[in-house]
Amino acid sequence: MFKSFLVSLILLAIITTMFLPVPVSAHGAGPPFLLINGKYAQTNLYYLGDSIFKPGISWDNAADKYLVNETIQFLIDTKQFSAPKEIIENSTFRWKWGDDTKDFSYGIDQSHLYEKIGSYLTTIEAKSPDSPEFTLLDSVQIDVVASREYKMPEAKIALLQGEFKVGKQIKFVSQSRSDSSTSLDSEEWFLGENKYVKGRIAQRSFTADEFSTSFILLQVKDKNGLIDHTGVRVDREGETLKFVDISTVGGKVPVVTESAGSKDVTKSPLLYIIVVFVLGSVGLSIYLSRVKR
Repeated sequence: MFKSFLVSLILLAIITTMFLPVPVSAHGAGPPFLLINGKYAQTNLYYLGDSIFKPGISWDNAADKYLVNETIQFLIDTKQFSAPKEIIENSTFRWKWGDDTKDFSYGIDQSHLYEKIGSYLTTIEAKSPDSPEFTLLDSVQIDVVASREYKMPEAKIALLQGEFKVGKQIKFVSQSRSDSSTSLDSEEWFLGENKYVKGRIAQRSFTADEFSTSFILLQVKDKNGLIDHTGVRVDREGETLKFVDISTVGGKVPVVTESAGSKDVTKSPLLYIIVVFVLGSVGLSIYLSRVKR
């Protein structure tokens, strides 16, 4: 039994490797190979292995957002694969679109349209001629919006002011935003060690026994089902903790006070001023009308 299992494991590794492009760049295993409307999908910085959030973190990110009920063209550029040409030509590729479509689509060249706005996790699987099962080849998040002007939710992480030392509780706060036409529906954190929490603020401590590097991930979703991710790398240097924003070149994570962290940053201050002004004007008008009487 063990020998049979070992052979199956080796075959699975060989099949997976055959479809991996040679240089390391996209999805952690080679250059981009998935074309969406003529543009290559790129590596998702926040994919850390298996799916962490539902609907999951994709291996790759699409280069654009797409309109609802607009046909999207997908193409697997097989020239990027290291497998022999005859194996690729006789392999089967299948697609799952992440929407209500129940059946798989097959082939390297596909088109699909999404009838509702939201973020969808599209997966591609491959099966070589000698393989009994399909192997996951890639996954990509497809963001479908009602108009080009729609702003995707933007996940942002800040640190609440405190002592950034080993053993101390570190508080992370979401400073995420959404399009002005909607609001955020959920903010979900992955804090490492299989710990997940929901809400604007999350906290945990780091011990000296852990790896010298840890990751904090945040997924935000707006009320239209559109999703964004961001992440912070936590480096331990002796007793001191260093925080790096892996979504930006500079890598700086802002530090805010407790009062700033408690504010609802998803709401516009300008909107608040306008509401106060309007209510004040209405109140003044009512007062003056009564005085004139």
